Amino acid sequence: MIRQMDDRDLERILEIENQSFGKSAWTREDFLHERDVTPYGRVVVYEDTDGQVAGYLAYWDFEDRAEITNLAVAEEKRCLGIASALLEWMIGLSADGDWQNITLEVRVGNQNAIRLYKRFGFEIWALKKNYYGTEDGYLMGKEDLG
Repeated sequence: MIRQMDDRDLERILEIENQSFGKSAWTREDFLHERDVTPYGRVVVYEDTDGQVAGYLAYWDFEDRAEITNLAVAEEKRCLGIASALLEWMIGLSADGDWQNITLEVRVGNQNAIRLYKRFGFEIWALKKNYYGTEDGYLMGKEDLG
């Protein structure tokens, strides 16, 4: 089940975030800011059948477009379709026709994520030199949202 993040999810989200991103992981304050302060910020979680958060997706919901800002799945739950379910859910939000595109940034070296995004129709739009400190990133986007 995909639902809005609430406070009881934070510890598990931080555990997954640190597993996934190490030194560049978001903090508790980052997630709370995204949810509570940023007017267009949203965070949803994927709750497994056992009631445990297995992944999450943070995004910005602008009037005419969306931007994925963070996506991660618990290490022990990877390759089970959770990231795909979160992306399908996100793309499904565009069904009302308000968004012209969905964008995201991804590390050039994160080939698993790049393959996943390409499977969902995202294309590489630009190279962002040193976007992640000393590591380059790609700006990827998807325009065909129908």
